[in-house]
Amino acid sequence: MPSYVRERQRVTKEHRWRVFSLKETDPQRKFWFWVNKDGSFHEDAPEATLALIRQLESGTYEGLVVIDEGVQVEPYEVVEPAVIICDCGKEVTLQTYWNKCSCGRKWNFEGGLIPDVQR
Repeated sequence: MPSYVRERQRVTKEHRWRVFSLKETDPQRKFWFWVNKDGSFHEDAPEATLALIRQLESGTYEGLVVIDEGVQVEPYEVVEPAVIICDCGKEVTLQTYWNKCSCGRKWNFEGGLIPDVQR
């Protein structure tokens, strides 16, 4: 069995959005924008998106009053795959059932060596 750099593990992460709604309309009609952990907008957002954000931050949109609901945080879980050291010394991430090292060895999802089958 290979040695593990990291076991497979469940990790909690977070999605963060800045949310705006319009006062005089359906309360379900909202604008959601991805934000960084500090609440700032992503700098690679398209200019049209940034223009819309500026308009919403001004407090009105198409003649309607804008309500800034602040940053909403939604936790979610992911499973980070295990990482092993192959017999050749290189790291292999076990993401699928067939995980191939650059040396040619194949490892299964649980870190077991998959033998080559010659036909």
